[in-house]
Amino acid sequence: MLRTACSRSHVFKAFSSSLMLEHALAAANSSGAAAPTNAASTGNSHDSTLKSELPLRTLNDELHNAERKYIKPLTNAPEWSSTRTGPNSKIREYLKNGQYTKLLIRLSVDNHLNNEYISGLFTTGGLTKSEYSLFINKLLSEEELDVKLSNVIPDTPHTELIYKLYEFYCDHIVDQHNLTPLQLYDLNLFLKTFIAEAQLSKAHNVLDFILLRRPLNDLLANTDVEILIQFLRLKCGALSKFWKIQPASQRNSTAITLGEKASDCHLAKSYKFQNEKVLLQIINSVLGEHNWKNRRSPKLDAAIIYSLGYLGQTDLIEKYVNRTWSPSKDEGVKTNPNSDLLVAVLTSYCVKEGNMRKGLEVLDRFIRDYPEVELDPLFWRRLLQLSSLLWDKKRDRKATLSHGCWTIMKQWHAQRQRKIPYDYGIMKELYPIFVRTKNKNGALEVITKSFFGAFIQPEFTIRPNELSLLCKYQRFILKMIALKGNYHKGFEFCQEWSFSSTNKFELQSYFMKWRGIHEQRRTSQSKQKAALQEKYDEMEEDDMLLGRLW
Repeated sequence: MLRTACSRSHVFKAFSSSLMLEHALAAANSSGAAAPTNAASTGNSHDSTLKSELPLRTLNDELHNAERKYIKPLTNAPEWSSTRTGPNSKIREYLKNGQYTKLLIRLSVDNHLNNEYISGLFTTGGLTKSEYSLFINKLLSEEELDVKLSNVIPDTPHTELIYKLYEFYCDHIVDQHNLTPLQLYDLNLFLKTFIAEAQLSKAHNVLDFILLRRPLNDLLANTDVEILIQFLRLKCGALSKFWKIQPASQRNSTAITLGEKASDCHLAKSYKFQNEKVLLQIINSVLGEHNWKNRRSPKLDAAIIYSLGYLGQTDLIEKYVNRTWSPSKDEGVKTNPNSDLLVAVLTSYCVKEGNMRKGLEVLDRFIRDYPEVELDPLFWRRLLQLSSLLWDKKRDRKATLSHGCWTIMKQWHAQRQRKIPYDYGIMKELYPIFVRTKNKNGALEVITKSFFGAFIQPEFTIRPNELSLLCKYQRFILKMIALKGNYHKGFEFCQEWSFSSTNKFELQSYFMKWRGIHEQRRTSQSKQKAALQEKYDEMEEDDMLLGRLW
């Protein structure tokens, strides 16, 4: 099936039209390796085979291996059409058409991911290692993979299927002693997937497998940024969504997990700091070794700050920030900070110190020194979430801190002449604040400027949870209008800010319900006042009679 090697120019044209280019370049960027610009033309196939069997291959060897084993068969259309129909050709048909989820479902349902069956595919040539690597890479990069793989095999979680694929990868793709840049990239995808699914024990297994073949000292020497970040997350406390925090108004209650309010966040049963000694080693290497000078990034700094914050070392956080992000320092990073870094600073101070003052001071310094910094919805979402958790409802009935954060958010966008973008997480955090403080104007602002500003976009598709939140805002506003007796404004709101005839009818019915409750309260209050006045009059008349008798 394999064709002979062609010229270098033809190979790069094939790369630009195939999915393997993205995979190879991502592997290069992940490991820090640079692709050569003036490579020699491909040699004979025997030399390429010997080179691919070396313990540690360069990226150029990876490209040669991809050319020989995978890309040319895919780009040869007549060869595909002439292939006999069978199980193996069907697998390649799935790969050719980019149907990676369907391929996994077929392997799971037909063969239950049988180890012997997969081994047989490698032995007979029905599936090459490059093809399997591409399959893993594209499968784990698909959006909503958990939904697509739900109930593929009854009573089998989709994470078990992915872990089975990982075990095959370790058994058949990875060398016993070394990892190539491409393999390291694929294993990092497994790590990210298991962390996102809160399968921390599986993620630890993957990381331990990597560390056996590339220990921490080697990761630091090779500046493997992505794997180092996963190391900090799993072993040094940098996974902030699993942190426990005690709400200010519920000091005697059970601490909540920081990420439990997120609708798409999977939470682990337990999360512990497993390795305190290596954190200092990592920081010393990142700050002290010359090969890390151009490899540092806001993402890596955020992971280090989270780790320090998890230990409660807020003093070291300030020193680290001053060392790495002070514009006056020559060794400072020359890029702008991002929201991930600012959220890490804010979260670390708030969760461990219980107040936002110091964290906001550091943030002000960042924004002053880097005026071009972009604050995305993730930053504002976490800012509001932390302000809510630190809100003591008994001492501060008006939620001064939370409303202050909301005001800062509006001012920041107004200064840059931008509209506040619609974000479900932000609107969800604001709703209980508005309800608790009876802030009808704030809720009306969210409805008119954020919700409907997004819904009128033709490409916007509203989800059930977003629709439910919108209805909650609508009902809250109508309730507040009804309880103040503004009947005309209530019907006007139903007319202007309903999104369908059914929604309009429901809002009008809800408004009439609270209008009736308001009328009943007014009638009841009037009767109570009349009864009190009558009682007072009777007491006054009795006093006058007694006075005359005296």
